Amino acid sequence: MLLDHTWKASAAAHNAGVTPNQLQIWLKRKLPLGTGIDGGGSQGSHRLFNFRNIMEFAVAHALTLQGFSVADAFSVAAKVAYTTTRERGLVLREAGFPFPECEGVSFLAITGGDALTSDVLTADRLMLHPALRGSADAVTLLNVSKVFRDVCNRIGDNPSEVLNAVYENYPRELADPAAQ
Repeated sequence: MLLDHTWKASAAAHNAGVTPNQLQIWLKRKLPLGTGIDGGGSQGSHRLFNFRNIMEFAVAHALTLQGFSVADAFSVAAKVAYTTTRERGLVLREAGFPFPECEGVSFLAITGGDALTSDVLTADRLMLHPALRGSADAVTLLNVSKVFRDVCNRIGDNPSEVLNAVYENYPRELADPAAQ
């Protein structure tokens, strides 16, 4: 399973669709939130990256291609990579993954000027989002499902099989509903 693997920097960069040099620049600038990055920091010690780190890099890269600053892109990408989507005591979207395929395509909706806000939503919930009902001047959408498929394909895993394994017991109850 993807969550059990780690990759060195060059493989993580490839899987995210960026160059190793670009990843190193981001790391030196301390841009990735990087939950779960292990190692590094001394000569001969290699950093190891997990799947959620790779999704953070891939989403941030996709947002920079849409014109976001690198800092804003990483701020928003962290929500996709490290935050679950919860509702009424259930986990609907696991951190680092789009919603399960039965829910349809997952989008990252970003609104705001100086203070960005973002939500990961399915297409049917997207139309109910306040930003699309007139409360925002502009909304940027990123197809998180496509970013995920691209990452899985570069890794060599079947995206549908990965999602089926992740969401085998969908939706799952929160271990501690008070944590919501």
